[in-house]
Amino acid sequence: VIYVNGEVVNDVNGSIHNKGDIYLTHYWTNKDAAGCLDPTTGTVWLYGNAQIIKGTQPTKFNNLNCENGGTKTLNINTYVGGTSGVLKLKTSPFILSSKTLFMTNPSNGGITRTTGYIVSETTPVAGYGIVQWDLGNSTGNYIYPFGTAGGSYIPFNCNITAAGVQSTAGNMAVSTYPTSVITSPNNLPLPTGVTNLNDASSNNASLVCLDRFWVTQPNNYTTAPTASVSFTYQDAEWNTTGGSTNTIVEDSLKAWRWNTTSSQWINPSTGTDNTSLNTVAVPSVNAFSIWTLKGKAPCSVSASLTASLTTVTLGGSVSLTAGGGGTYLWNTGATTSSINVVPSASTLYCVTVTNPNGGCTDSACVDVKVELPCGEFWLPNAFSPNSDNKNEYFKPRSICIKTIDFRIYNRWGNLVYASLSPTDIGWDGSVPGKGKDGNEGVYAYEIKATLNDGTLIDQKGTVTLLK
Repeated sequence: VIYVNGEVVNDVNGSIHNKGDIYLTHYWTNKDAAGCLDPTTGTVWLYGNAQIIKGTQPTKFNNLNCENGGTKTLNINTYVGGTSGVLKLKTSPFILSSKTLFMTNPSNGGITRTTGYIVSETTPVAGYGIVQWDLGNSTGNYIYPFGTAGGSYIPFNCNITAAGVQSTAGNMAVSTYPTSVITSPNNLPLPTGVTNLNDASSNNASLVCLDRFWVTQPNNYTTAPTASVSFTYQDAEWNTTGGSTNTIVEDSLKAWRWNTTSSQWINPSTGTDNTSLNTVAVPSVNAFSIWTLKGKAPCSVSASLTASLTTVTLGGSVSLTAGGGGTYLWNTGATTSSINVVPSASTLYCVTVTNPNGGCTDSACVDVKVELPCGEFWLPNAFSPNSDNKNEYFKPRSICIKTIDFRIYNRWGNLVYASLSPTDIGWDGSVPGKGKDGNEGVYAYEIKATLNDGTLIDQKGTVTLLK
């Protein structure tokens, strides 16, 4: 065991034959093309704060342990893993800084973590920060333990279920970076080779795309491996909490892959979103390139309904017009935005409006009342309340009385009957104190009424009561 309280510098033509453990608290620098270390033995511990792996030539580590909480940063492409070595991310973020980390151990246990993570995050302009895993024809769940610059853990899982066919030693290179939420539209800069974010209708889909890309690239395969993959995202990358203008329903997020051959996005997007874990899982992937997550906008529709008339005489026509956009379905079965109806009775008409992009619905209704034709308002000039069920009552003949004040007087001007009810059955000939006894004669009436159509009635006359 060697403990270096400071920096290790390996100059040109230098080498370190490490079969044990080297601890250091500062930088690691290598200038020798051979890689400084025996690549399949020993362990190097990055044990300090803000340590950098740098130099003019890549170092080839066997085991590399990152701990003590300080950041570990690559200033040069770096190899870890030998044939069976491990990169242990114990408590430290491992920052790629636009460089490539080559994991040469083909086992899916080549990278482990306690609370540490790998920060890829750089855009294509600066250069991707890449983890290239030389997995060859191995299978299993390969976890690329990415994290954000802010410390959130966002692993990319690649569970290989069928090995690829190698031309030479195959590998899977993966990088990820967040995009600006300030630019308009969002999702810029686009990955290298990607020219648009157009959906199947050639509309810009940036408002429903997550503010992050993943670049996955299998190399040295004639047939790529088949894998179930899982993308992890942050809430601020799909919603507006980070200042984004996205309009996305989270559980609609699916993986969207760029086809480098046809230069377009593969539609439809695929996968299943787990909103509790913030992951989108896609089974049986055998084509890898550039990915983002695409969702649907929050569904919104507001139905409206107007009627040319809300009260109509029997046989009359009413025009009904719906609004709100999308598709329409009336409770009559009609599917147009406007319909004409001829109701035979008072009817509640409803329309359901559906947003075709999100499937949400809203309904609106209107009640159309039907009135019978009022005909002539009149009163008979005689009636005979003698229990023969003919002309037993004296009342106005109309089916359209809305309000009424109906009074009847005897020959001396005394009130014998009064009613304010349009539904009253009428006067049966009874008078106060006598009932129906000895009532023959002529009686005066006066009536004030309002009909349903607004007609005012003010009428006086006489009626003869016969036995």
